[in-house]
Amino acid sequence: MDEAKKSNIALIGGRGSGKTTVAQALGARLHHPVLVFDEMIEQKAGQSISSLVKVYGWPYFRELEYRVLQEAATSGNAVWDCGGGIVCEQDEFGRQSLSLRKVSILRNFSLVIFLDTPVLVQQQRLAADSGGRPPITSADLVVEVQKVMALRHPWYRQACHVHLKTEGKAVDQIVREIQTLLKGPDMTREHDPVTEQWRSLVSEAPSGATVCAVIGDPVEHSVSPAMHTAGYRSLGLKYYFGRLRVTSSELARSMAAVRSLTIRGVSVTLPHKVAVMQYLDEIDPVAQQIGAVNTIVNTSGHLKGYNTDWEGAMRSVEEVASIAGKTVVMIGAGGAARGVGYGFLQRLAGRLIILNRSEEKAKALAGELGAQWGGLDQLERSLGQADILFQTTSVGMHPDILETIVPQEFLHPGLVVVEAVFNPLETRLIREAKAAGCKVSLGYRMLLYQGVRQFELYTGVEKAPVEAMDKALVETLKNR
Repeated sequence: MDEAKKSNIALIGGRGSGKTTVAQALGARLHHPVLVFDEMIEQKAGQSISSLVKVYGWPYFRELEYRVLQEAATSGNAVWDCGGGIVCEQDEFGRQSLSLRKVSILRNFSLVIFLDTPVLVQQQRLAADSGGRPPITSADLVVEVQKVMALRHPWYRQACHVHLKTEGKAVDQIVREIQTLLKGPDMTREHDPVTEQWRSLVSEAPSGATVCAVIGDPVEHSVSPAMHTAGYRSLGLKYYFGRLRVTSSELARSMAAVRSLTIRGVSVTLPHKVAVMQYLDEIDPVAQQIGAVNTIVNTSGHLKGYNTDWEGAMRSVEEVASIAGKTVVMIGAGGAARGVGYGFLQRLAGRLIILNRSEEKAKALAGELGAQWGGLDQLERSLGQADILFQTTSVGMHPDILETIVPQEFLHPGLVVVEAVFNPLETRLIREAKAAGCKVSLGYRMLLYQGVRQFELYTGVEKAPVEAMDKALVETLKNR
């Protein structure tokens, strides 16, 4: 965060906490402009807040509030008069939850001061002048303030850098206290270890480079940095691709850091592909249907999730065979299988048969995809009528390279065999499929093409340099 953005001062607190009065006095004292968020929302919507909420509901209002906050984050030397709900989201029923995306912007682009005012004082001020604001709950004013503050008070505490109690203080005294704080040490610097890890990653990048990264647990094995870096070099793009181990408990704070540090793209690997969805602002409809995200694109703090795994899988198949009208046997019913199965349906496979050790899991996934299902005891019969076999499990992965889930005698000439395992480059299944006269697609091809699509989303390049990325990926895998 640069010095101009640090100089913003955000006043937060409940309705009736005195934010507007203090903001105006503080702005006048510091000769700073005052950004009144509610007024900015009304200008953007072209109507009053009461009318806006009545017509469009709370979710739309909170989204406008988020956009106003994003605009304010580009300013410097301003006092922000934030609305009472700046720290929360609200659904169509008025139910509230902490807004990580808004708190992240607040903390990283301003000094956040919580004006903690007694509930009784808030009630008295609101009774004297409600300002035409819509009610937040169906309760009367006294009960509403109590309920709202009971819910939001810990969120204000979490969001603020400074907790300033205003009881018994005149406006001038509050302003003087804030001025004193401004002369002291910088309190906006985050000391959260997760944020510091992300800062360290950013510091590794060349000056001015756009930063992307892969996250997972573990992530040390990831070959994505080599593949993406080769693509950047091929096109002369000033991008940097790093890796960061992120545990499940660190995921929420990591997404906040991605927003605030303007990380452009995040590649998500196990075990976070499902859990990360709750921390995003938008999810591509395909990723929503698959139920997993492996790609995040950050556009001015707005995080959108995609799933490129299914595209990678389909491109790896289409290199060696057409899909439309074909009978496909898919082994596995885990997370990878969900995306692969979706892809086959999108490519109009004639018949999809899902086989798995756990028949219950096969049945559940087949129900979602409209496919047939069975146990591995049906493998021989199913392969006898199949055109394509896609193996989505981890069987045969290093170090268990001698394992295979498909007996060689079940394979036949003309069958297309596609592997998801990419380490080793050639699994036992692939070797035996070649010997049986099958066409094959190695597991790394799926990895390559999902990365190619990520590259295009991160950079905006219409066509990624596949050859350069392919070469780097193979070299990296061979050297393991």
